[in-house]
Amino acid sequence: KNYSNILQMMDSHVDSGSNPQEMAEAILKIIETKNPKIHYKVGIFMQKFSILLKRVLPDLVYEKMLMKHYKL
Repeated sequence: KNYSNILQMMDSHVDSGSNPQEMAEAILKIIETKNPKIHYKVGIFMQKFSILLKRVLPDLVYEKMLMKHYKL
């Protein structure tokens, strides 16, 4: 695939992404928390699950999985 196709695919994912209001509400909640955690995960289940996979899978396996998902 060429750069233009990949950029177009990435743009379509951004355009169909979650409402930024969700992130703003999460940030406000964190700000108002007396003892906030160091890390927070915000997003749909698969986005959060992807973070876990990145931690437990070897880098090359995770990278190949992403490339297959995005058809790269």
